[in-house]
Amino acid sequence: MKFTSILIIIFTLLFTTINFSQRGMGNFGGSVTGQVIDNADSSPVEYANVVLFNLADSMQANGTISNEQGIFKLEKIRPGTYYLKVSFIGYESIFVESFEINRNNRTLDLGEILLPRIAYQMEEAEVTADKPPIEYKIDKKVVNAAEYYSATTGTAVDILENVPSITVDIEGNVQLRGSGSFTVLIDGRPTILDANDALQQISANMIENIEIITNPSAKFDSEGETGIINIILKEERSSGITGIVNMNAGFDDKYGGDFLFNYRNSKFSVNLGGDYNNRTYPGSSLEERKTFINDTTIFTNSSGSNDRDRLRWGLKGGIDYNLTPNDLFSFSIQYGSRSYRNLSNISFAEFTDPVSLSNYYLSRNDRDRGGTYYAGSFDYDRKFNNDGHLLKAQIYFSERDFSEESINELVDNNDITTSGRKLTEDGPSESKQFKVDYELPFNETNKFEAGGQLRFNKREDNNNLYDYLPAEGLFILQPQFSSDVNYDRNIHALYGIYSGEINGLGYQAGLRSEYTDRTISLVTNNNDFEINRWDYFPTLHFSYEISAIQQVMLSYTSRIRRPRGWQLEPFETWTDAFNVRKGNPGLKPQYIDSFEMGLQTFWKSNLISLEAYYRKTNNNIERIRSVYESNVTLSTYENIGTTSALGGELMLNSKAFPFWTFNLLGNFYHYEIDGTLGGKDINRSNFNWNVRLNNTFIFDNTTRVQINSRYNAPSVSAQGEREGYFSTSFSIRKDLLDKMLTATLQVRDVFSTAKWESSIDALDFSSYSEFKRKSPMVMLNLKFNINHYKNDKKRNGDRDGGGDDEGLGEEF
Repeated sequence: MKFTSILIIIFTLLFTTINFSQRGMGNFGGSVTGQVIDNADSSPVEYANVVLFNLADSMQANGTISNEQGIFKLEKIRPGTYYLKVSFIGYESIFVESFEINRNNRTLDLGEILLPRIAYQMEEAEVTADKPPIEYKIDKKVVNAAEYYSATTGTAVDILENVPSITVDIEGNVQLRGSGSFTVLIDGRPTILDANDALQQISANMIENIEIITNPSAKFDSEGETGIINIILKEERSSGITGIVNMNAGFDDKYGGDFLFNYRNSKFSVNLGGDYNNRTYPGSSLEERKTFINDTTIFTNSSGSNDRDRLRWGLKGGIDYNLTPNDLFSFSIQYGSRSYRNLSNISFAEFTDPVSLSNYYLSRNDRDRGGTYYAGSFDYDRKFNNDGHLLKAQIYFSERDFSEESINELVDNNDITTSGRKLTEDGPSESKQFKVDYELPFNETNKFEAGGQLRFNKREDNNNLYDYLPAEGLFILQPQFSSDVNYDRNIHALYGIYSGEINGLGYQAGLRSEYTDRTISLVTNNNDFEINRWDYFPTLHFSYEISAIQQVMLSYTSRIRRPRGWQLEPFETWTDAFNVRKGNPGLKPQYIDSFEMGLQTFWKSNLISLEAYYRKTNNNIERIRSVYESNVTLSTYENIGTTSALGGELMLNSKAFPFWTFNLLGNFYHYEIDGTLGGKDINRSNFNWNVRLNNTFIFDNTTRVQINSRYNAPSVSAQGEREGYFSTSFSIRKDLLDKMLTATLQVRDVFSTAKWESSIDALDFSSYSEFKRKSPMVMLNLKFNINHYKNDKKRNGDRDGGGDDEGLGEEF
């Protein structure tokens, strides 16, 4: 009843607004056009309110909002004399004085309209308004990374934990609308790393903004259950040499830095950047497990230290060359290394009931994974004219060489190793991609798009298992448990999109077709798992402008989530003495149907966004745990029926006072799993929700304080549930030396309340586990601007199309 009532309120608000709002437009006459520009950085202002008034009585005659390029057009204006008001949150309103529309002057172009950012006077100091932290566009949310001071010394994950649609657990794992299956792009290109690894790899200081696309069009890859996260990196557009340098340090062996330099003239630009960051996260974990064998219950309790280290460094460079005003060639390349290490010392206590047998021992675990990678791309953009007729082509290539070593040792009370296992895994992987996109506009509102893509992915895995022999004090290879696996996955795609407008109703219809050719070869026993399949993914998007300050959007997309490589691995991996995991090469891909409806409106100077969504997933992939032997549990993956998520999102962006702005975000949904597991029916559901409150306080033109709080409510899975948790972060930013130097102090998880708790209740065992990082975490960042570096707000406006989230065969 609680969920039903909330859902009724959402749809009532949506449809009441649609039915009773007035468009306030005439039916015939002239037109007025123009472009709204940010006066501070010359970037276009999207969703600016443009309202036309009659000069005689100041009654509203027409209205609209600016598009992605800041361009607006008012049509069907009756003959008369008017004035225009242009406004947007965080900017001063601009009035265009008296002008006339008549038979001899039906079309009027007002050119560029410059909006100045609001400046407040506080204690004799001038304060300039910041950009809104989140901007809502017709097909995506855009997160302005510079507005999240608390994430300055972190990664993309630290920014995302404060934005709508995203949840981040205590270990840094990202979920988009409750699912960990999504695509990550970097500047519209595929990433060489796994999605979560890529987000952990990118320094927050290197990010311009983050685009969250929950219902992508057919232009994008269909991969990912819940959509796309596109990371747009910084690039300077000013002429000459500019640059930016960051250095950071904090408690518990955290330190690093990054730099970005640019040179630009009228014909070409060159950029070079790099970063180095070491992050150590001390933590602790505990688990209480019961295993049921016949009439005997085995109790296994464990607790101890669980430390995680991440070290990453990378170099990147690129060049853009304007062969002609309409022809742009680009080349970019990156090279780097990353490593992840998990060290734990866990004390175990084991006893049985009814026979009271007790054992006590220490488990030492050392898992180290990492290696080097490189990636590059060639891009060519051809503009046939200035009306949007263009052709884009891209060649992308990448390769990585990663290895992993996991060692587990059991130590008795005399510090003697009694048993142990070592697992090694290594092998290169590579990816190649060829992509072409074409856009042909027929007029100002109708456009045809088409394109194709070829993707070739290869990966080799060489896995060896060693057992520890106490008598010899050595790890001895066990060939019968070792394996060599080759992965080949090729995906080729074609798409077409037609978009237009009828009586104020914007529409876009698309179809994407993908052919999957996948082979997993077990070299050791000559066993292959193959897929050869065509899939089709329709998409529909609608938008309707209710008034100058209100717009409603509706969309449907069909998507796929292919199993990840490690979910398919058909061999055993021991994570410690009592836990083993094994993939399932027979996993089927998930197929997803996603519906969304959204409303955006302004109330005074407050931006309000309301969204409702429904997502159904077939062939749902779940991590399943079972008893492997005695007190050892096995983790694997199975297709478990269907899941559904029905819910809504709410965002309020408000300036409560000249010195205080806040951003309130809420996401709530009803989640249900319906399927079979072990021959038994499963039907589990619960109400999930999370809320965030981001506050920014402006003390003067050089000082900002930010306080961010978030709460993630409990959630369920096929076998158990995860508990909710709350956390708060604090940061203060100070500009020095005429903004040539900026210092930011951040404290994350101020009250040490964030932790990961989960429980499982299966047929033959149950468990409760907990993981907590040492907190609060304190970091200091120093940023140096060279030649008054400014972030470009217009970068990669057209590089948001289709990319593979893996690029190296991580999903099959």
